[in-house]
Amino acid sequence: EETRRRLEAIMANNFKRVYDKWVSGTGKMMRDAAYVLAVERVYKAMKLRGWI
Repeated sequence: EETRRRLEAIMANNFKRVYDKWVSGTGKMMRDAAYVLAVERVYKAMKLRGWI
């Protein structure tokens, strides 16, 4: 039950982030917004590691 509740919260939060990015005009499809968020996460991780 605890695992399901935590997973549901994570998924709801991530859906909201994708939806907000999509509404802000990132692309025509929500898939584009999800892709942009994924690339941003990779960019931030690489920057923290000093790779860029």
